[in-house]
Amino acid sequence: MKDLTDKKYTLEEYANEKKLPPDFLKGLGLKDTEYNNVAIPYYNIDKTINSTRYRNNPLSKKRFYCPKGTKTVPYGLWKIQEFTNDYIIIVEGESDAQTLWLYGIQAIGIPRSR
Repeated sequence: MKDLTDKKYTLEEYANEKKLPPDFLKGLGLKDTEYNNVAIPYYNIDKTINSTRYRNNPLSKKRFYCPKGTKTVPYGLWKIQEFTNDYIIIVEGESDAQTLWLYGIQAIGIPRSR
């Protein structure tokens, strides 16, 4: 199958795919890029940006892109200070964490390998 990384993929499409409200995702810092993909920022505990992971079109051979030298860290570190319960659910990836946050559930996402 032809690589479709040049096929546009928007925040709206990501939101529809994951069944999440676009405004909620924008509030987490997700945004469209000029490269036809969605930027997913990874913040440190102090809410400074650690890195950004880019999500490409689902039909692309390469679903994710991380700039060279990016260190893998859990997704959601900045939310730990908001957590009030004695637990954190660990899930695979950003969208699983985003879904749980939407429903007020404490979670941290571990990104899939690149």
